[in-house]
Amino acid sequence: MTGNAVPALADANKAPAIIDAQGQRPLDAALLHFARASALATLGDTNGKAIADADSAASKHTAPDLYARFAGERAIMG
Repeated sequence: MTGNAVPALADANKAPAIIDAQGQRPLDAALLHFARASALATLGDTNGKAIADADSAASKHTAPDLYARFAGERAIMG
């Protein structure tokens, strides 16, 4: 992650409400949780909850191409 993790985490914590207002957007939610995981790791929190949240959001994918994109991002996150 580049930049400042504190405001990044603050923005990532606000984003679920924005995503939820747009309807079912599992890829957006999953990628948001990856951003949260990155910010949390930078701040020393590596418990993995944000990654688990990303996996949970991704489990709602119905489009194979979106799940494939998630899987590629997930591989990067570890």
